[in-house]
Amino acid sequence: MLVVDSTASMGTMDMNNNTATRYQVAEEAIHEFLNVIFSAEYASIEKHLALVTFGNGARVHVTKADGQGKFSGLVNPSPSTISAGGMGVVEDFYIGANSYDPTQAQTALLNFQSVSNKTEFFYQDEASVLQMVDNISRYSNTNVQSGLLLATDLLNGVPQNAHKLIILITDGESAASSNFYAYYNQANIPTRINSATFVQENSLLFAVYNGIFAQVTDADLIQEGIDPSNYDPATFTALQSVRLKLRAFSRSNEFFEDATSSLVINPFAGEWHNFDGRNADNITRVPSNPNFLDPIALNGYYWSNGLIGFTANYFYYEKSPFFAKSGGIWQFSQSPTGIPLQPVYVDPFYSQSIIGQSLNTVTFDNSDTELMIFATDQKIPQTRLIDYYEQTSRNIYASNEAKKFMIDAAETARANGIVIDSIGIGSAILLPEYLDKVASSGIAFIVPRDINDAQNALRDQMLEFTREVYTLTEDIVITDMIPRRPTPSLPINDGTFQLSLASIQVAFVHTPDSPIVFQPAEGLVTVNVEEDRYIVSFSVGDIWSPEDAAQQENRYYKAILSLRITANNGVESSNAVGIPDIPTNLDAFVSWIEAETERFLPYPPVYVYVPESCTTTPVPTPAPNNLQPECIHVPKIYDWVFLTNQYRNNVSIPENCQELVNEAVSSGIPISISCQETEELPLCRVIGIRRETILVNGTAIRIGVVQFLFSSNLEVTIIGEDAFRCVFDSTVQIEHEIVLCLPEPLDEHNIFCQILALECRPIGNVLLGGMVPLEVLLCAEIQVEVSVHLEVLANFCSPRSNSLPVPSPTPFFACLPSLSSFR
Repeated sequence: MLVVDSTASMGTMDMNNNTATRYQVAEEAIHEFLNVIFSAEYASIEKHLALVTFGNGARVHVTKADGQGKFSGLVNPSPSTISAGGMGVVEDFYIGANSYDPTQAQTALLNFQSVSNKTEFFYQDEASVLQMVDNISRYSNTNVQSGLLLATDLLNGVPQNAHKLIILITDGESAASSNFYAYYNQANIPTRINSATFVQENSLLFAVYNGIFAQVTDADLIQEGIDPSNYDPATFTALQSVRLKLRAFSRSNEFFEDATSSLVINPFAGEWHNFDGRNADNITRVPSNPNFLDPIALNGYYWSNGLIGFTANYFYYEKSPFFAKSGGIWQFSQSPTGIPLQPVYVDPFYSQSIIGQSLNTVTFDNSDTELMIFATDQKIPQTRLIDYYEQTSRNIYASNEAKKFMIDAAETARANGIVIDSIGIGSAILLPEYLDKVASSGIAFIVPRDINDAQNALRDQMLEFTREVYTLTEDIVITDMIPRRPTPSLPINDGTFQLSLASIQVAFVHTPDSPIVFQPAEGLVTVNVEEDRYIVSFSVGDIWSPEDAAQQENRYYKAILSLRITANNGVESSNAVGIPDIPTNLDAFVSWIEAETERFLPYPPVYVYVPESCTTTPVPTPAPNNLQPECIHVPKIYDWVFLTNQYRNNVSIPENCQELVNEAVSSGIPISISCQETEELPLCRVIGIRRETILVNGTAIRIGVVQFLFSSNLEVTIIGEDAFRCVFDSTVQIEHEIVLCLPEPLDEHNIFCQILALECRPIGNVLLGGMVPLEVLLCAEIQVEVSVHLEVLANFCSPRSNSLPVPSPTPFFACLPSLSSFR
């Protein structure tokens, strides 16, 4: 899967010592890469390639024949004709948008979903792929997340046993996101905030939406010129009301989850995280007097000061070239003269700003810190340096959060068994750490700019990565260097060893479950004895992935070289007296060479094996074996999990009790609340199962994500001093998802769940709108099992004789108090 950046910046000429554009280098490298993988060398590999590009959103490309044929009603009817590299006119066919029009993005999603067989987007001939690559059209913005999301959707639609590889090429930092688009255009934040009400509970004020209580703090009231000790919400102005609700809900995780949990993330759509939500300009991000009665301004302020903004952390600041910490204060680190700029701007609405604040007084969470926001061109000109993306005044938090969405999309892809080769090209790759997090290897490849043939370096990297994924490791030779002492000398720690040539053996391992059997190394290992080293070369041959090796008996996934070395006198050991001397400073220098191509590949660390004959621990004499085979019927345990968690529930107060509570509150009578579990046993049942694939030590494993419903009947007691006592029962239900080892065809009938203990307690003595807030602590045991028949070596048991005497009764007055049973 080729996932290629098609933004206008790909036309920047900063490659091959400023003689070629980024797109020219990428396109030529892809051409040469395709020439190799469609050559005879790869003839035995069945290849299926698809092309995805991204700008503001993603696009999946098809050939001209398919665009005018089977996909004629699905492709964009008016694609751009400008090349992504700006080098001429192209004829592009794709499903996707070419503008910010929401209708285009929604139409593209529906058209893509209408193609049930996603393998139709994959091509098996070089000419088709080259035709698509040569006709990629330009699309502005950089939304890497969208490309990864669409590529993952496509690869999830191919056969499960296929090798799935994404080659991602981008020239910039991801600053737009498909999540931003959904948040701004679907969550409908202004309606939610405006429809919220104020509820006073004792001395506290809450903004309430759909049962979600977000506290308005005294500091919020003071900032609006309201006395926290004497106010009436009915007298708040419209502007005061919306500002107070905005501040309260910006701090509420529950409000954010409620607004975003059911959104559809459309990979064909994208948006910048702009302060006021407008994409058309760059000069009105922070009005002098922001009008929060304007839905666009209110929407932008919520997303900038709510969960998107708060999830940004100072990792960005530590890495950013435009910020520095001087004397504990964040300041701009660059200016045209090289002199650090002083803090210049504080947001008129959120007065606490990161810029200019001492670092030890700033915490990056959503309770103590209001965000630094947004310089504009209308403020001080130097504030444009806040964001180096095209030197506009977009929010620096947005760029960071867009990268987080990009990384999340990459992690989802890898969890589905997809390998990602992450490649950065051009001078705009200022923070490659983000691309490192996308790469399956943990390290992104940055195409060098200061050479004349960057396309060759990019081609070789793509080929090397592809060969590793498809296990094209042929004629492997492992070369190992062991330091030796050429002549006898004083017993000093020079790290040298003696190698026993007669001890060398090799083993070839078919699959991870196969036994390791060593054999003589004749013809496979050569040893060159030089003055200060032994050079050991092991001709391994071909190595395959475990899955591919299992398909044929003569294939191996691992080769092992065994040899005996003895440390010379003086070499240090970390082992105690009487334990075999295993040197701690053994440093084998190893290279892994493909004999035909002379390509150096990474080699795993050296493992030291201690033969059993070396141990000084006595070997116990085995007991006589008088066991015999027996067939038994037992449960096999696939997974066994103990779950401890705590949850919050709001329990409704019955009407008859509510009247007593209201009278007590109005009379100033203190109220206390307690709760306990009733005699009725709590229940646990499975309400849903979905299958997913995760990577465990590089191997794709199918798991079950099981949704449980825990329910319990609780007895709640409300006491108003001597005025009343109200007792009522209420059932709480809690949903929780757990990852379990649940291989098919096992299902909910193989899952056994029981609640071992449950405790409830009120959260203070505050009653919220006729509700009692309770905290429920839960301990549960979950087990996946299936009945199996096993043959084991055993003997039948015999009963013992009844020979134990019955003790005399203990006097009643010395008895210990009985302990209640624990469920």
